[in-house]
This record gives sequence, structure tokens and C-alpha cells, in this order.
Amino acid sequence: MGYFLETLRGFRGSLSKSTKVRRTDHLASAGPSTLRFETLEPRELLAVTTAVQSGNWHDANTWSNGVPSQTSRAIVSQGTTVTLNGTNHVADKIVVHGQLVAAEGAVNSPNKTLAADWIHVNSGGVFQIGTAANPYDNHGFILTLTGTNPNADHTIETASGTMQISDNDGFLMTAMGGRLQFFGEEKLSFTKLATTAPQNSASIIVENVIERNFDGSTSANSDGTLNWEVGDQIVIASSSNDYADEEVRTITGISVASNRTTLTLNSPLNHRHYGEIEYYRNGELSIDMRAEVALLNRSITIQGTQDTDSSFGNRANYGTGSGKNLGIGAHTMIMPGSGQITIEGTRFDKMGQTGKLGRYPVHWHVAGNRAGDILRNSSITNSNNRGVTVHGTQGLLLEANVLHDIHGHGVFMEDAAEFDNQFLSNIVFGIHRVGGSGGNANDPFIVPGITRGSDGKVNGEAPRNGNGEGSHDTGQQVTQRFLSSASYWITNPDNTWVGNIAAGSEGTGFWFILPDRVLGLSKDTGLYNGMNPGTMRLGVFDNNTSHSSPVGLTFDRGADIRGGGSVGYTPTQRATFNNYTGYKHNGTAVYHRGSNVTFDGSMFADVRTGSFNTFQQIERNILFVGHSQGNATLSQDVGGYKLYDGPGEIIGAHFAGFAEANAYTFVNTGGAHKHAMPRASGITFEDDGTAGHLSVGIVQDFVNNTPVNAAGRPDAISGIVLDVDGSLTGHAGGGAGHVLTPKINFYRDSTDLTPAGWNAYISDDRFGYLQLDTISGAGDFPFFDVRNGDDHRLRVNRRNITRQRLYTKLNAGDYTFTFTESVPTEGFTVKMDVMRGQESGDYSVYRFKGVGTDYKPTSGASQTSLQDLRNATSNAYFRDAGGDLWMKVFESGATIQIRPTNDPLPSDDPEIEGLFLVAADLEGDPDISALTEGMVINLTTLPTPNLNVRANANAETGSVGFNLSGPSPHTQTESVLPYALFGDAGGDFHSETMLPGKYTLVVTPYTLSGLGGTAGESVTINFTVIEPVQLPFNELTEDQTVQDGTIIRAEEFDEGGQGVAYFDTTPGNSGTGNDARRDEDVDLHAGSIFVNSTVDGEWLEFTRDVVAGVYDINVNAWSNNPTAKGIRLLIAGSALSDTFTELGSVEIPDTDDVRLDHLIPGIDLTAWAGED
Repeated sequence: MGYFLETLRGFRGSLSKSTKVRRTDHLASAGPSTLRFETLEPRELLAVTTAVQSGNWHDANTWSNGVPSQTSRAIVSQGTTVTLNGTNHVADKIVVHGQLVAAEGAVNSPNKTLAADWIHVNSGGVFQIGTAANPYDNHGFILTLTGTNPNADHTIETASGTMQISDNDGFLMTAMGGRLQFFGEEKLSFTKLATTAPQNSASIIVENVIERNFDGSTSANSDGTLNWEVGDQIVIASSSNDYADEEVRTITGISVASNRTTLTLNSPLNHRHYGEIEYYRNGELSIDMRAEVALLNRSITIQGTQDTDSSFGNRANYGTGSGKNLGIGAHTMIMPGSGQITIEGTRFDKMGQTGKLGRYPVHWHVAGNRAGDILRNSSITNSNNRGVTVHGTQGLLLEANVLHDIHGHGVFMEDAAEFDNQFLSNIVFGIHRVGGSGGNANDPFIVPGITRGSDGKVNGEAPRNGNGEGSHDTGQQVTQRFLSSASYWITNPDNTWVGNIAAGSEGTGFWFILPDRVLGLSKDTGLYNGMNPGTMRLGVFDNNTSHSSPVGLTFDRGADIRGGGSVGYTPTQRATFNNYTGYKHNGTAVYHRGSNVTFDGSMFADVRTGSFNTFQQIERNILFVGHSQGNATLSQDVGGYKLYDGPGEIIGAHFAGFAEANAYTFVNTGGAHKHAMPRASGITFEDDGTAGHLSVGIVQDFVNNTPVNAAGRPDAISGIVLDVDGSLTGHAGGGAGHVLTPKINFYRDSTDLTPAGWNAYISDDRFGYLQLDTISGAGDFPFFDVRNGDDHRLRVNRRNITRQRLYTKLNAGDYTFTFTESVPTEGFTVKMDVMRGQESGDYSVYRFKGVGTDYKPTSGASQTSLQDLRNATSNAYFRDAGGDLWMKVFESGATIQIRPTNDPLPSDDPEIEGLFLVAADLEGDPDISALTEGMVINLTTLPTPNLNVRANANAETGSVGFNLSGPSPHTQTESVLPYALFGDAGGDFHSETMLPGKYTLVVTPYTLSGLGGTAGESVTINFTVIEPVQLPFNELTEDQTVQDGTIIRAEEFDEGGQGVAYFDTTPGNSGTGNDARRDEDVDLHAGSIFVNSTVDGEWLEFTRDVVAGVYDINVNAWSNNPTAKGIRLLIAGSALSDTFTELGSVEIPDTDDVRLDHLIPGIDLTAWAGED
């Protein structure tokens, strides 16, 4: 099959009647084309009659070769007007260059008819039926297009030559300035029930006026009023999940009463149809669930001759046998270069050609900017192939149209180059599924995609069962999320959608299927290079409704029609979908894949899932109704917010109708990510039992969701909600910061709540999102059991994709993993993330049983004890003696690899791994230092004299015995961490002051508590406690009162020892050549003694009496190091003072071992005169 694409716009010159223009390619591009001139075969000029003057159709004088007949082509030439004045008009084919006008008869006169294989309007011609000022409404006009050969080729006359159309028949087509001007009777397109219509009722009551344009007022002037008549054909929408519960009837009686009208029907109803607006939260919120009633007939009818159905969507007439047909209905094509198109009050019936690319009831074909074109208040019924197609076209207005009984998509966009169009108050019923994956892959109703040649241009059709570019019927199908076919198939978001209704589909209501580039013939134009519909801004999407289909509104699978690329909708500018209504969906009302989208004011009722969103959507002011007040099927599961990849946000939601056991306020499902903690705030509940039955439902068949024996895929069991402000859980003992979890024990501990009547727990802990994967990411991660800190088990024995995903509490308890399948030889990866609601320092501790024997992490700090691991402030791990790998993983989203290792494990005996001196009366009981052999503990220099000693032991240690001998002896048995020499109270260390003297501490670990079981090797530490007093040196060589001429010798520093009288960075006196102060740590060197090996920060103190005066002070020093250095001189008010005043300083240059005096002049010591 080929497309014909208008190429003669702007052509100058003339072509004879014996010349034709043939397209030399199969599927044309929308750019400039090459024309080839050929001799026209004489047979194509036979049986043609041309209008030679204006006049009536049936007047022979109007025509060059007599009145048109079934065997003659009629050409309405430029400058002539042919009036369809009779009742029945017929031609083989019709070409319009002038005006073809349907005259209207008197009221209730017989319908006028016109029949031809096809009609082509070009060269500025006009096909006119009625006018805007005088609609065609006295009687009907019926155009029947009888062509049924989809492989036919046609030569079409233009005012300046001819053009060729191939593989086409039964068309109404415009090109080269050709116009359609159809103005049928102005009747209201649809209304809604005013009251519920019971089954077997022979009448219905409908509203005269309903809100249709959502302009802020509801009135006859603004929204129109009911004006139907006896004999009109109507369809009443389904009020159930089944789209086929709609009903077509004929009006046999009308009774108007005030603002409502009773319509008597030609036969009783087979189904109940709901007619109520339901109100919630004391009338503040509402959801309109009134069944729509739409008008099918119009005063103008364009029709084909083949319908594949004998009744609603059954395809009973399809086939090649006797009485069968292949669904070659008529079709309408508005080609590029057409004149202005207005179609109002027109019905298109038995249109569309089954499985044929480009052969749709109403079709703007790669038409570009069509601002001013209108399709309004019309209907498309009994279509073999889709409904209204907007293909590579912008600027259209489609308003108040009715689509019913359609095979394939209803309102259909094709190339993703469709933007700046307006879709207002349209309604679509009866969308029958075409294609899809699985058993329907060879469905003959599938419209093929396209293929491209080596030049990158469109060159043909793809196989019917393939996913070639542009195939819109063969993509992935998931019943709960996206399912063919769609009432509205949307490939570009930059359009206006207001007040549209998807009133019943075998697939989806509104499907945003957005590729990451423009497709098809539109791509070939080069006009849309760089356009990415998957990230484009949203035009307007307000006050639209879907019901009675598996899925309501969905965003996914753009890659399926492009043959690759992105799949969802993540606009660069936040998109807001306002006041969407979805009810009676046995799948999902709204499914959105992507980010940066807000749903505001949505209303859901009687749906398996209300909202089903990936990643970080925001939902505001949502009404979730589980079982509705008057239209619920109480045996059916219903759900509110589905917990998927996340984490999304719900702000200001109201829940109602969730009191039954099969009503789930939140619904859990598996997912590719399952980020933790979607957030909820501003939540309210209807006073109908909903607040007493909050539920996190797990309704999938691949899990065991019993609280104690939960098993299956962890991602399908993982679903939690963070209560931001307490509105979700506060009424049952929770509050801000609490978390709603599934009723699975693995997600709870002893501090969590189990509210009566709830199918959920309330936790006071937040959760992180743990992912476990193979190194390559391409293999199946092994199954395992995992237990939380309270020993509640989750058995993982199902997979989703490759990695496993589950939630673990933050900062609370250890998680122990026991693999039930072999650990991959190359190891595995661990990643923990929070994404939303995280706090600084969030972590979880994971223990992988037996893994530490042969594996260890490639990042994080290795720890020598479990206690050290718990004390770590960044990612860390510990391999215990039993072969278990412990990991403390901090929230970051970073991937940690666990890889094979040959490093040995620590011993499995109880072991003391370290002793630490603790400042026991300071905040947090900080460590002072490790306690080591021979250590001198100077009480004078410590931050506190109140001390304790902590023993760090390995995981095999069950208790520790302490035995301290010395001036302050003590024994202690410790069986609970922390193990402390002087004990503790719940981790708060007790303190003791040890008297000065020499001590020996023996610390022994045991395998059992109370010093039971096997003893490990004892650790013995000898240390000394001192509390020195600072005094002047007692062997001064002369009176050391500071006065003129006083010499202060280096070796005569005060007594008191390290940290009191001096500070030296190295133990012991390393000086030689003298016997001065050998028991001190100051380095005194040579016979004429000086302090050697000084480093930055070392100091000496000298206590002396001072005589008032101003002094020059010489410092005798030298250096053989070129690095800058110096000496500072400080003074304190007394020997007991800790506050010093700097008197001066001197820089010591490199003197190459030559001792020199360095002057600090003019030092006034008057303020410090006196003793000490």
C-alpha cells in the first residue's frame, strides 16, 4: 500500500489532459518531490463527464457528456457550481475543482444521497453541505463511497494536469487547495444520566445541561442543551469494568421536565447504568460517575459499504467466504496543501480499511500546520480501522465528537510531530483491541509499521507481526499498566486536552506513548530534527475522564513505536495533569513512568489501583474511593496508591470506601527499583470505617504474604510509606516520622505497632532500600533467607530481573543473610540508598553467613572486631572467625563489590582485641587512648581523673573477667557489651580514680556469659599511675632569682615530669656527654649542657622569683637545619597558673652548629615581680 502525498502546490504552467503526474516512490516524503511526465493511456479518459456550466446535477446541460452515472467519472470544473438538487445522485468517481453543493429540501423531505467509488477535491475546489449560517438540518444527506479495491491505482485530474494515486480506493480526499465544508444539524453530542437506570428499564432520564467545556460555569449558553428527537440513535456508556456493557438504542419517546428529560427506548436495557455524582468529606469532594449518553446519528452521513462486524466488535463479517468482507470501508484524507476544512454535524460510518496503513475514517495526512481546520460535533461509528488520525499535523480543533465501535485506536496520533492541536469535550466508546503481543501478533487488523531504506527514508511497510518503526499495534502489553487499544493514542504531549472522555475500551483510555524522536514520514521532512516528545512540555490536560477499561491513563512504551529509545515521560518542565477522573478500571486508573510530573485533583473509584507511578511523581488533592457508595462490586479487589519504584509523594489525599477486607488503601507490587519511603502528608479519611482498616495489600500470586512465613520476590513484598506529618498513622498511635509497612513480620520489631483491624504495621523506624546483584548485573542473584534484628524471617525464593531488592531498617538491628543457593564465584554487589527522607549518618548492618570465609568488600574500612564495626562512621566490614561477613553500610547509593579473597580469618577462640582508657565522666564517655604495656598515666594531664577501661573482644566472646592489682585493686565480671573494668549502666560507663602507683591488669575472655565456657588467652598490661606536683628544680647551682645577669640553665627546668614541667615528644633522655637529669625525657646533650633534638611543640617550664625591671634576654641556641624555626618566651603569674603571656620570640637561623646568642630585647617583667 502506498501513500499519495500532495506535491503540486506552487506548480506553474499547464499540463494537457493527455499527461499524468505519477509519484515514482512508494511512500512519499513530505519534502519536495520529483515529477515524471508520462503519456496517459486513452482508456483512462473514457466515460468522463465534465461540468461545463453551473447547474443542477440532474440537468444534462450542466455536463459535457450527460448526467453522471455509475459508469462515468464526474468532474466539477473550476468556475462551475454543481448543485445536488435531486434525491439520488450517482457517479463512478467524482473530481471537484469548482463547487459541489448539496441543496437542502423542505423539512422532513426525503434524504438526499450521493454515491461514488471515491471523491477527490483539489485545485481550490469545494465540497459544500450546509453552511455555518444555515446548517443542513431539514433532512439527511448520505454520501456512500463504494470503492473496495485497496490495490487500485487512479489518475486524478487537476486544474493544471493530472496526478497519480496508487493502492487506494473508497476515499474522500482533499489536496491542492481543495476544501470540505460540512455543516450538519447542531445537536448536543452527549449528556449524562440524571438518575440510575436499572436493568430492564425501557427508559432513561438524562440531564439537559452538563458541564462540557469546563470554563467555570455550567449553563445552556456555555455548554449547550439537549435537543434530541424521536428516531435518534444513542449509546449509553457502560457502568461496569466491561466496556461491552454499553448499549445502543433508538429514542421512541421524549418527555422534558425542567432540567431533565426522559427518553423512551426502543427496547429495555440489558444492564444497569449508574447515574450519580458521589460526595465525600462532608460534600467537599465529589466524583462524577454518571453514565454518558451520546448521539450517534447526524444529519450528514459519510459511509462505506463494508463493516467487519455483525454486532458490537465481533468481526463476524470478516473473511473471504460467502457473505464475508475484508473490511475495506471508506476513508477520508486531508492532504498537505488542502484548503480550510470544516466538518460539523457529520457521521462517518463503516469507514476505515482493515489493517491498511493510512486508511482511516478521518485522517489529516502529514498535513503540517492546519490552524483553522475543525472537526466538531461529529461521530465516527463502526470503524474497521481506528477513528480520527492526526498525522504530522498541527493546529487542529477536534471538539464534541463521538467515536463508537472502533477497531484499534480511537483518536490517534501517528508520527509524534502532532502538537498545538486542541481536543475538547470528545467522547470515545467501544474501542476493540487490535494486535498486542502474545497470541494476537498476527492479527489481520494490525496496521503495519514502516521500514527505511539505505538513504534513511521511508520505503515500505514492516511485517504485520513486527515492531518496525511506526507500528502502533504490536508493542508490549501489561494488563495492569498499558494495553491495546487506546481510546486516545497520544504521541506528543504538547496539545490541549480538556473535558475528553474515554467511556469504554478493551484496552486503555488515554495512552501517552512518547518516542524520543519524531517518526515516519514526518521525520523524513527534516522539520522536526531534535524534537523529543518524551521530554517536551505538556500543553494542557485538564478535566478528562476514563472508565470501563482495564487501564485509564498511562505513560509508557514510546520505544515500541520507535524501535528503541526511551519509554516514559519525563518533561524538562514540570507537567501537571489536573482533575483527572478514573473509575471502573480492573487494572490501573493512572500509570506514569518517568519523573517531573504532578497529578492534581485526581478522582478514583472502583479501581484495582488508583495511581501506579514510578519514581518521584507528586500527587496532590487526590480522592481515592475504594468501593463506591452506589456502584461498587463488593467482591472485587480495589486499591488506592500503588507502591512501585518510587519514591513518590502524596499531598492532601482523602481515602474513602476502604473498610472491606479486599479494599487496600495502598497496594504493593514488584518493581525494577522500589526506592524506599514514598511520603504522605495531609491525609484524611472518610467516616466509613476506612481509618480503621488501613492496608498495604500484597495481591500478587508470586508471593506468600502471611506475616510469619513471608516468601517470594522481596520487591513484591516491599512497600512502605513515610508519614511526614502524622496524618496517616497518628490516629492509631503513630505520628510524624513513622512508617506504614506491610503486615509482614520481617518489617517489624518489638517497638512497632499493630493497630486492630489494620492489614499493616506502624513502625517507628525509617527504612533504606537495599539492592543485591551479581557483579556483571546479568545473572540471577542467588536465593537466600534474611532475618531482621528480632529474628523475623523473609524467604527469598523468586526473582525479578536479576537483582534482589528489599527494605531494611535504618540505625536499628542487624540483618542476617543465609544463602540457600551458591554464592556466585565472582562475588556480588551491595547498595543501600534512601533517596527521600534520609538523615545524616543513616546506616544498616548486614551479616552474610559464611561469606567472609572466601569473600570481602573491595571498599570500606576493615575492622578487627564487631564492636569496631559498630563504632565505624563510614562504610566498614568485619570478617569474624566463624566466616561471617559483617558490613556497616551507610546510605549513599554507592555500589560495594564483594569479591573473592585469600586473606585468613581471625581465630574462632574468644579474644581480647584491645584495651582502651575511657574518660568516664565526660559526655559520651570518649576514649582517651589505648592502654598499652608500660604506659604511664599522668592524672595531672588527663581531661579527667575519673577513669574506666574498656575491653574490645571478638564475636566469639561471651564474657570478660578483669583483675586489677595495685594501689586500687578491683575485679569485675562483664557479660554484656561494653565490657568495662569498673562496669557500666546500659552503656554509661562507671568511673573510678586510681591512686598513684604501679598496676597490673589481667583481662580474660570466655565463650559464655558469667566467665563460663572456654577461656581465651589473657591479656596482661603493666602500667603506672602518677599525679606529679610541679616544683622548682631542687639542685639549683646559684640563686635563680631573675635579675640583671641571671643565667637560666637548660638542665634546671622544674620537677614534675612529662606534661607537667615539660613536654617532649620522645620518651627518654637521648642526650650524651653528661649525667644531668637522666631519668627525665628531656634530651640534654654535651658537657656544657644544652637541649638537643627539639621539635615543634616541645616546651620547658622554669619557676623563678622575679625582680621588677626591663630586661634584654639572650637565648643561646643554634641550628643546622635550613627550615624556619624559632623559640617563644612565655610567663605565667604563678606556678599554679595555666595561663601564659607571650613575652617575645626569636627566629633561629641556620648557624651550621655554631652556638650564638639571640637577643629578645626590652622585656618588661614589672607586672610579674615577686616570688614564683
